[in-house]
Amino acid sequence: MAGALSDDVAGDASSARTLERLRGQAGSGALQPAILALDQGRYADALTLAQAVLAGDPAEGQAWRIAAVAEEKQGRYVEALAAYEAALARLPDETVIAADLGRLARRLAMPEIAEKLLRRYLSTDPRAPEAQGNLAAALRDQHRYADAIESLRNMVAGEPDN
Repeated sequence: MAGALSDDVAGDASSARTLERLRGQAGSGALQPAILALDQGRYADALTLAQAVLAGDPAEGQAWRIAAVAEEKQGRYVEALAAYEAALARLPDETVIAADLGRLARRLAMPEIAEKLLRRYLSTDPRAPEAQGNLAAALRDQHRYADAIESLRNMVAGEPDN
């Protein structure tokens, strides 16, 4: 696989932005301990807590997303992919899951698929720095260097102080 951008640029499954979004979407319910475990880097615990919620409600899309993040952070990409797909099936309007899948597709050396998913997400949040960074990496992996540079320009424009 081609070189990787750092997690700070390319995005991280458990970034502060992701965790903040999950906290807001999960409310004050049973998923908060799982989100806290993600925040503390206790990914196995986060997975166990998300699975406990799913045992009671297999349709809980945010629990599937937390499970996906926990699996990804543990390097279990096939399991993460299945969990992200389950989350997307239950939360079809959550375009941020497309960014998650795009990041994962990049890790799995599928840059064309990553590009499509990231562009889908960026159509709803054009200046998202993590998605722009991942898009730049996917374009670079396809040897489309001018396009990658343009994506990086968009990333810097979105967060000039970062």
